[in-house]
Amino acid sequence: MKRVLLGLVLAAAGGAWVAAAQGDADKIFNMVNKCQIEALDAALEVFPAGDLNRPNAQGVPLMVRAAETTCDQGIEKMIQVGGDPNAADSTGRTVLHAAAEKSTEKVVKMLLKRGASVDAKTKSGETVLQFAEKNNYKGKTDERDKIIKALKEKGAKLRP
Repeated sequence: MKRVLLGLVLAAAGGAWVAAAQGDADKIFNMVNKCQIEALDAALEVFPAGDLNRPNAQGVPLMVRAAETTCDQGIEKMIQVGGDPNAADSTGRTVLHAAAEKSTEKVVKMLLKRGASVDAKTKSGETVLQFAEKNNYKGKTDERDKIIKALKEKGAKLRP
């Protein structure tokens, strides 16, 4: 009986930790999304580096979420403190997949320089280049075209 109660207490504490960590992750994401670099610097000093790569309840790591923003400086700072440029969500969508689909050429090029794999594929086999083809940044195709060019220059293939 004592073990069951202890297990429930630990599970509740773990749930509280997950909720607290998720709340902090959301704050970090908002700082990156708004490109608040000074605030992000301070927050990253106390945020556990491993949590940048840990999936949230929806299976998406903070690194993948951040890659959907346009704040290359913020994403790079996350990498500098332990964020993995090859982190992936529960579907296998990597940081580079997310950036190629929803961000800018500047973010994609920074990720490539920091070691993101241009050959990454999702669990269903979709390539980074396939995600880039979906990019409609601010309703325009010019950013998509620049991203596709940058990926192809690094050897990206449309089909595996």
